[in-house]
Amino acid sequence: MKAVIYTRVSTTEQLDNYSLENQERACREYCERNEIEVAKVFREKGASATTVERPQLKAMLQFLSPNKQKIDQVVVWKVDRFARKIEDHFALRAYLKKRGIVLRSATEPLQEDAYGKMFEGFLSLHAEVENMIKSERAKTGMQSAFRDGRWVFRPPTGYKRAVDDSDRASIAPDPRMGPLVREAFELYATGRYKKTQVLRRVSRKGLRTADGARVTPQTFQRMLRNRIYTGWMSVKGWGEPVRGKFEPLVERSLFERVQRVLSGKALPLRQHLRNHPDFPLRHVLGCASCKRPITGSWSKGRNTHYAYYHCPRTACKDRVRVRKENLEERFEVFLEALCPEPALMNLFRGVMLDVWQQANEEVSRRAEALAGKAQELQTKREKLIDAFVYREAIDRGTYEEQKERIERELACTEIELADAKAIELDVEPVLDFAQHLLLFAPHIWREASFENKLRFQAAFFPGGLKLEDGKFRTAATSPVFSILEATAVRKSRMASPTGFEPVSPP
Repeated sequence: MKAVIYTRVSTTEQLDNYSLENQERACREYCERNEIEVAKVFREKGASATTVERPQLKAMLQFLSPNKQKIDQVVVWKVDRFARKIEDHFALRAYLKKRGIVLRSATEPLQEDAYGKMFEGFLSLHAEVENMIKSERAKTGMQSAFRDGRWVFRPPTGYKRAVDDSDRASIAPDPRMGPLVREAFELYATGRYKKTQVLRRVSRKGLRTADGARVTPQTFQRMLRNRIYTGWMSVKGWGEPVRGKFEPLVERSLFERVQRVLSGKALPLRQHLRNHPDFPLRHVLGCASCKRPITGSWSKGRNTHYAYYHCPRTACKDRVRVRKENLEERFEVFLEALCPEPALMNLFRGVMLDVWQQANEEVSRRAEALAGKAQELQTKREKLIDAFVYREAIDRGTYEEQKERIERELACTEIELADAKAIELDVEPVLDFAQHLLLFAPHIWREASFENKLRFQAAFFPGGLKLEDGKFRTAATSPVFSILEATAVRKSRMASPTGFEPVSPP
């Protein structure tokens, strides 16, 4: 007689009594006692009996096909090594029976008579029930960890397995992958790049999954939608989201910007592919005659090549065609004309600081009120636990209902508080940068990299520019110029008819 041996151990059963070596040893001893020749051994490592993804089981069934050598038995250590669902067990047994093969256990008496079949069914049913109980216990433990703010599932890309201060399983940012995930969010939030461009860029820098595989476009799409990167965990069917007790990789504001770009609600900046590093004004300018975006290209002269900006429509009656250096010099002159006077900038700075201070005071008051509300809700939660657990003053149904309401309100309050704190900003460095940018716009544009030129142009001229009669025209400039204009009006109203000096009495 000949037999094959099938052994299996799951990732959670790495114990001495369950090891593949011990299972195989017991099976070989059984075969030796019964004078059975072992034709082959199939070892299933780290596979669950509840999943069809068992490559060694599939290989064994293929080996037992009619074209292979005659096999009389399949020997397992225990019935639960074969399958843990009774319907799967008997489906496999039927497959073996058609080929004249019987199932035998090295530690359990299996026979082909009625009582033997009944006992085998009992063992298979017991294995299924045991597996269900283990699954329910595992699920209960995972739900408890989830409510406690610990992520005990497979870490998402950018995180790694870790333990918290109480030595319990959780996750923490991966020092190599975490910054790349954040960079991906920052790049996509600008609206200047397609998902494929962002993925290609961070992949070149080394972004990989926990298994070391490249991140696929489908996985990347799910990453950009996954709120766990903001520190909030959610599992379908497990109720409201829970704030995780681990460091988030992105702020909520950055995550929401990415969601707006994904949904098409955010207006993306001009795509890099539509531009060329040699022609930063390409597609920023429009032809006033035919309304087409002005493009740029190189033309070959007698001895060298020349760069031109030109209207792409050859039939345009007032077709623009200007040497690159000429047009860019005129653009710098145009920027020079937009630069405000230093005195006006100082006044603008003072007005903005006043406005910002008032706004910050309002934000601080709101943050203080929200912090108080959060503390009040936490106190209510503690009192509720005391009333239910220690004083037994309320029933479980009332306790669960009130606890759910309090935790929902607390989560909303904490989100609002986080948003309020995110608004707090030291505005003076921002104003310093804005002042430098506005006063030295031509020089900054001239010395900027190609990508920064695009950012500069999109910020200064969100409505684009038109070239008409050799002059730059714009329908809409940056809102900052409107503010400066309003500030200039305010300055003129503050001055007396004779200037800033007080008028002498007659």
